[in-house]
Amino acid sequence: MRARMESVPRRCGLVGGSTALALFLVCFVSPSPSPSARWRRAEGKLRINLLAHNMMQGFEAGSYPLKLEATKTAMEPTEFDAENLVKLLHRVDYSALRTAAKEIGAEGLPDELPFRFDLRKDAPLLKQLHTILLEVHVVAGHLVCPKTGRKFVIYNGIPNMLMDSPST
Repeated sequence: MRARMESVPRRCGLVGGSTALALFLVCFVSPSPSPSARWRRAEGKLRINLLAHNMMQGFEAGSYPLKLEATKTAMEPTEFDAENLVKLLHRVDYSALRTAAKEIGAEGLPDELPFRFDLRKDAPLLKQLHTILLEVHVVAGHLVCPKTGRKFVIYNGIPNMLMDSPST
């Protein structure tokens, strides 16, 4: 898995740790039938989801989380896997996720996540989190650095995080 992760930036012409991580999360975190289907998906529909957004930060120290200003979103259904989602939630900054979810219009998330998930009892919450994290993709909008106020454009689902590009 690590070798495949390291080859993603080279194959796609990207460099940099956060860009590679975001690309990996957008392309590979959602289950799909085969590795070749994953590459077709990566070539056709690179869109930032809220999981990738949750892992991104600006270039300045203390520039996390980036504020999300979504002007257009799209739903892309993925297979629900409660066990993997619970493992994934330990790596997610939940307060940043709640803020981003409110920005895209998703309401009803609890103030805090349960300490332990019961896969049967907490199934509705897990399905809601799955939808918010993995199925909602931001097609257009901005990511705003909380420290500098710099806006990074999201165009066609891809955030432009280059330092030398003009900000809007």
